[in-house]
Order: sequence, then structure tokens, then C-alpha cells
Amino acid sequence: MTVVAQTLGSFNPNSLLKHSQKELDELFKTLPALTEGELEGVYRGRLFAIMGLGILPRFLRNLLYRLLQTFINPWKGKRFDGDNGANIWFSKRGTLPYGFYSINSQDSAVDGEPVTHLSYDVDKNLRILRPVRGETRKLSDGVYLARMNYQTRKKLVRVLYFTLDNIS
Repeated sequence: MTVVAQTLGSFNPNSLLKHSQKELDELFKTLPALTEGELEGVYRGRLFAIMGLGILPRFLRNLLYRLLQTFINPWKGKRFDGDNGANIWFSKRGTLPYGFYSINSQDSAVDGEPVTHLSYDVDKNLRILRPVRGETRKLSDGVYLARMNYQTRKKLVRVLYFTLDNIS
């Protein structure tokens, strides 16, 4: 964990790419909750710590995560509008929403501490998206660390981590 904390001293969202889900779980526990309504507008997203990719050699995993930050990845981030939002696709302006969620403050299902919770259990989503649960905490001013979980019948599975930074 010390490695992650030292990395954050000179924060660059790309610096988190090399860390495992376990290290990011430890970091996430230490981060503060957001204030009510803090997330508003359009945020660029960066994906990393994707479940199953931890078995790849570090250089290959880092290359893959960097490629996911280019034009080949259609997911650009998230849009937040009060108590709801949507993923944004293809356009950084948030004009192509898909994957809608409701937003509220609650305790994390993982560590019991306060988070901004994103629930995809929304009528306009396909059934396969409805078990998705996002959790967000503040990493630094205007930058947030988030994780996507998937609720199966038996357990909550961590799928990936991502950062959000404000672009609007």
C-alpha cells in the first residue's frame, strides 16, 4: 500500500495503472466520501485493474490499459445530472448516453464506509446491466476513484477500477 500512497504524492491518473485490485481496494478504503452533489457534469474516464487481467505480465497489462485510453475504446466516461447519470460513448461531450444509473450516498457494500453509489437498476437499462453497482470516492480535487461491482445471486464481484476527471 505504501507504493500506492507514494504514487499519489505526485498524482497522475495513469500512475494507478500498475496497481492490482487488492492494492486499489486498500487505497479506496482510505479515500474520503464526496459531498452531496459534488459530481455534476461530464467526466473523462480511464479504465484499469480489470478483473482477470492481473495474470498478464505487467508491461502487457500496462500497454493494454494505455490502449484503452485511445480512440479504440468507445467508452469515454460518465455524465452526472443531479441524482442520475449515464455512461458516455464515442463523444467526450456526453451526447451519446447509454448505461443509465441512479446516484445516492450510502455505505459501501464492500467496506461499509460512505460512498457515492451508482445503481444501474434502472428500467431503461437492459437486464444484464441492472446488477452493476458503482462506488466513487474522492482522489484529489476534480479527480475521483471509482470501482464497478457486479451483484450476482451469491456475491458482489469487483469487475474493474476507473478514474473520473472533470472535463466540463
